[in-house]
Amino acid sequence: MSYLELQINPNLDETELSIKLVEMFSENQGFLGKSLFQIKVCIAEIMNNIIEHTALANNESTYVTLKCSLVRQVLFVKVEHKAPAFEIKRGNMDNVEATSGRGWLIMESWLDQVTYEHRDGINTIVLVKSC
Repeated sequence: MSYLELQINPNLDETELSIKLVEMFSENQGFLGKSLFQIKVCIAEIMNNIIEHTALANNESTYVTLKCSLVRQVLFVKVEHKAPAFEIKRGNMDNVEATSGRGWLIMESWLDQVTYEHRDGINTIVLVKSC
Protein backbone atom coordinates (compact mmCIF):
# COMPACT_ATOMS: atom_id res chain seq x y z
CA MET A 1 0.00 0.00 0.00
CA SER A 2 1.21 3.49 -0.88
CA TYR A 3 0.13 6.48 1.19
CA LEU A 4 0.18 10.29 0.99
CA GLU A 5 -1.10 12.72 3.64
CA LEU A 6 -1.29 16.49 3.26
CA GLN A 7 -2.51 19.27 5.52
CA ILE A 8 -3.41 22.37 3.56
CA ASN A 9 -5.08 25.70 4.10
CA PRO A 10 -8.40 25.96 2.26
CA ASN A 11 -7.40 28.39 -0.49
CA LEU A 12 -6.97 28.15 -4.24
CA ASP A 13 -3.16 28.13 -4.28
CA GLU A 14 -2.85 25.26 -1.81
CA THR A 15 -5.71 23.41 -3.51
CA GLU A 16 -3.84 23.59 -6.82
CA LEU A 17 -0.62 22.40 -5.18
CA SER A 18 -2.36 19.53 -3.36
CA ILE A 19 -4.02 18.34 -6.59
CA LYS A 20 -0.60 18.37 -8.29
CA LEU A 21 0.88 16.32 -5.43
CA VAL A 22 -2.00 13.81 -5.64
CA GLU A 23 -1.39 13.63 -9.39
CA MET A 24 2.34 12.91 -8.91
CA PHE A 25 1.59 10.32 -6.20
CA SER A 26 -1.02 8.62 -8.41
CA GLU A 27 1.11 8.60 -11.55
CA ASN A 28 4.02 7.15 -9.60
CA GLN A 29 1.71 4.28 -8.61
CA GLY A 30 0.45 3.72 -12.17
CA PHE A 31 -2.91 5.43 -11.70
CA LEU A 32 -3.25 7.32 -15.00
CA GLY A 33 -5.52 8.67 -17.72
CA LYS A 34 -9.24 9.29 -17.44
CA SER A 35 -9.47 7.91 -13.89
CA LEU A 36 -6.78 10.30 -12.68
CA PHE A 37 -8.47 13.25 -14.42
CA GLN A 38 -11.78 12.37 -12.76
CA ILE A 39 -10.32 12.07 -9.27
CA LYS A 40 -8.52 15.42 -9.67
CA VAL A 41 -11.76 17.15 -10.72
CA CYS A 42 -13.57 15.60 -7.75
CA ILE A 43 -10.90 16.81 -5.30
CA ALA A 44 -11.13 20.28 -6.85
CA GLU A 45 -14.92 20.22 -6.44
CA ILE A 46 -14.68 19.30 -2.76
CA MET A 47 -12.00 21.92 -2.08
CA ASN A 48 -13.93 24.63 -3.93
CA ASN A 49 -16.97 23.91 -1.76
CA ILE A 50 -14.88 24.01 1.41
CA ILE A 51 -13.42 27.35 0.35
CA GLU A 52 -16.74 28.82 -0.75
CA HIS A 53 -19.05 27.57 1.98
CA THR A 54 -16.80 27.18 5.00
CA ALA A 55 -13.47 28.97 4.85
CA LEU A 56 -14.75 32.23 3.37
CA ALA A 57 -17.96 32.20 5.39
CA ASN A 58 -16.28 31.62 8.75
CA ASN A 59 -13.06 33.55 8.13
CA GLU A 60 -11.32 30.80 10.05
CA SER A 61 -7.87 29.52 9.32
CA THR A 62 -8.67 25.84 9.70
CA TYR A 63 -6.80 23.32 7.60
CA VAL A 64 -7.96 20.48 5.39
CA THR A 65 -6.42 17.02 5.68
CA LEU A 66 -6.13 15.10 2.44
CA LYS A 67 -5.19 11.41 2.72
CA CYS A 68 -4.56 9.23 -0.34
CA SER A 69 -3.85 5.55 -0.46
CA LEU A 70 -3.60 3.12 -3.32
CA VAL A 71 -4.47 -0.48 -2.55
CA ARG A 72 -4.61 -3.11 -5.31
CA GLN A 73 -5.21 -0.56 -8.07
CA VAL A 74 -7.94 1.25 -6.10
CA LEU A 75 -7.33 4.87 -5.10
CA PHE A 76 -8.88 6.08 -1.84
CA VAL A 77 -8.96 9.82 -1.11
CA LYS A 78 -10.18 11.02 2.28
CA VAL A 79 -10.81 14.73 2.80
CA GLU A 80 -11.35 15.92 6.37
CA HIS A 81 -12.24 19.43 7.48
CA LYS A 82 -13.46 20.87 10.78
CA ALA A 83 -16.72 22.63 9.96
CA PRO A 84 -20.46 22.48 10.49
CA ALA A 85 -22.31 19.64 8.77
CA PHE A 86 -23.64 20.35 5.32
CA GLU A 87 -26.51 19.12 3.21
CA ILE A 88 -25.68 17.26 0.02
CA LYS A 89 -27.46 18.97 -2.84
CA ARG A 90 -28.21 16.96 -5.93
CA GLY A 91 -29.13 19.39 -8.67
CA ASN A 92 -30.52 18.70 -12.10
CA MET A 93 -27.84 17.84 -14.66
CA ASP A 94 -30.23 18.83 -17.46
CA ASN A 95 -30.48 22.42 -16.26
CA VAL A 96 -27.63 24.06 -18.20
CA GLU A 97 -28.22 27.38 -16.44
CA ALA A 98 -27.79 26.00 -12.91
CA THR A 99 -24.91 27.57 -11.02
CA SER A 100 -24.70 24.92 -8.31
CA GLY A 101 -25.80 21.44 -7.31
CA ARG A 102 -24.02 19.35 -9.93
CA GLY A 103 -20.78 18.52 -8.12
CA TRP A 104 -22.09 15.64 -6.04
CA LEU A 105 -23.89 14.14 -9.04
CA ILE A 106 -20.70 14.30 -11.11
CA MET A 107 -18.71 12.66 -8.31
CA GLU A 108 -21.29 9.88 -7.95
CA SER A 109 -21.27 9.22 -11.70
CA TRP A 110 -17.46 9.21 -12.07
CA LEU A 111 -16.39 7.39 -8.90
CA ASP A 112 -16.92 3.87 -7.67
CA GLN A 113 -17.99 5.28 -4.32
CA VAL A 114 -18.31 8.67 -2.62
CA THR A 115 -19.39 8.96 0.99
CA TYR A 116 -19.95 11.83 3.42
CA GLU A 117 -20.02 11.76 7.20
CA HIS A 118 -20.10 14.46 9.88
CA ARG A 119 -18.86 13.39 13.30
CA ASP A 120 -17.43 15.35 16.24
CA GLY A 121 -17.35 18.58 14.22
CA ILE A 122 -15.42 17.02 11.32
CA ASN A 123 -16.73 16.63 7.78
CA THR A 124 -15.25 13.58 6.08
CA ILE A 125 -15.65 12.82 2.39
CA VAL A 126 -14.18 9.61 0.98
CA LEU A 127 -13.65 9.10 -2.76
CA VAL A 128 -12.97 5.64 -4.17
CA LYS A 129 -11.84 5.06 -7.77
CA SER A 130 -10.50 1.92 -9.45
CA CYS A 131 -7.72 2.17 -12.02
